Amino acid sequence: MSLQTFSADSAPPAVPFVVAPKLDGDVLTIVIDGELDMATVHLLEEAQRSMQGRYRALRYELAGLDFMDSAGLRTLLAPPDCNVPISEISIHHPTRAVRRLLELRDLQGMIAG
Repeated sequence: MSLQTFSADSAPPAVPFVVAPKLDGDVLTIVIDGELDMATVHLLEEAQRSMQGRYRALRYELAGLDFMDSAGLRTLLAPPDCNVPISEISIHHPTRAVRRLLELRDLQGMIAG
């Protein structure tokens, strides 16, 4: 499943936003490309909810994530209606800009790859 959308009242985002969740056993991997901000965070939340209760660990692949604001970071760390402990959330291949945001928030320990 891949989610991409924008409202009819607005122009499509300059950078396409894609969220692709994949369940492998009890590990949910979510690939995120584009810009994760307050305008697109609802798409990530939708993907997280669609797999609710089916995973015990959460892995984010962020090699294609060009930008993330605090709303995006909050959603990565605290998925809605999710009981996954933060120790079971990992971030893989963050871009330089995303890595910098994680470092500023003292979250570089979550980077697994």
